[in-house]
Order: sequence, then structure tokens, then C-alpha cells
Amino acid sequence: MTYLQTLILEAVFVGASLAIVLAVALRMVRPTSITHTLILGFIIGVGLHLGYEALGLNKYYCSTGAACRR
Repeated sequence: MTYLQTLILEAVFVGASLAIVLAVALRMVRPTSITHTLILGFIIGVGLHLGYEALGLNKYYCSTGAACRR
């Protein structure tokens, strides 16, 4: 795959995982304002990043992904 194709695939994976986890969280938490929703999205994004690190996905990403090719 080309650099651009790999980058798009990675972005779709991260975006989809964030959307899925955020959709589940929004059904459980029911934020009362847009600020609460943004804070929840931020916390989930941080959590996903830490989860990817714990699972070794960041290391895998760097060895095969687009970011470390250049």
C-alpha cells in the first residue's frame, strides 16, 4: 500500500474506534451540555491511546504504519 492509503486506513481505524466507544459512553452517561460531551470525547481519546499502548498497537503501528516511514 502507498503511504497515503496506509495513513487513511489508520485514520479510519482510530476514528471508528473512537466513534464506537463514544457512542456507547453517550448512552451510559447522558451529558447535559456540549462541554460535557467534548470532555467525555477527550477522556475517551486519551483512554484509547493508553489502551493502544498497553496492547502494543502503538509499537505495531510504528513498525508498519505510515507515521514512521518518513
